[in-house]
Amino acid sequence: MELLPAVLAVVAGYLVGAVSFSRIVVHLVQPGLDITRTRLVLPDDGEVIETDLVSSTAVQLRLGSRYGCLTGLLDVAKVALPVLALRLWFPDTYYYICFAAAGAVGHVWPIYYGFKGGRGLSPITGGFLVMAPVGTLVCTAVSVLVGIAARDRMLSSVLMLVLMIPWTWFTTHDWILLLYTLAMNALFLGTLVPELRLYGRLRREGRLPALNNARIEGETARADLMGDDLAPSLRRFLHLGKPAPTEEE
Repeated sequence: MELLPAVLAVVAGYLVGAVSFSRIVVHLVQPGLDITRTRLVLPDDGEVIETDLVSSTAVQLRLGSRYGCLTGLLDVAKVALPVLALRLWFPDTYYYICFAAAGAVGHVWPIYYGFKGGRGLSPITGGFLVMAPVGTLVCTAVSVLVGIAARDRMLSSVLMLVLMIPWTWFTTHDWILLLYTLAMNALFLGTLVPELRLYGRLRREGRLPALNNARIEGETARADLMGDDLAPSLRRFLHLGKPAPTEEE
């Protein structure tokens, strides 16, 4: 692997990863909506939680699961497609890993938007889908099932990336891929610290159901963290409880 192409892959990956589809989707669907600040009101005591997360999760909270899923898919694709192309064009090099890693960093700290982005799960998943498609699907399925059994969504998000560490090593024995996987775990967990602290506090206080029934401040619609227009059967399957009644009800 030569230095100049590797540097170009890093620069290109960062610039592509820094494209914020969250902002683009919100601008197209609801111009003027500030997606950089989301304030949630917990129904049990009125506590207000503010987040500066700019990602598909924020879009899902503000516009619903349809646009949230669309944003997530675009964030996955913006890394997965170029990484796939690099892997096919340069199969004996690690240029694609350079692009994938830089793409995740660009998503988290986008130069175009004052370095305020998301947590990186979608672009990281895009890289993994190219490097280990079977492992990504298996680890995702296992983490979702464990999260459902434990009634813990946060566990599902973290567990998928953690499971990719042994999968990567035992299926490839490639130190570069292992280092990439470890780095992506560190990146995601590092950016997730505010949410982990909040999640841990609410869990200790026994108030996680209140988080799932939080409302966007100033809006009457329920801000379900899993998307406000999921089918009721899926909502029950994920143990999210009954939707909070709207004012009309």
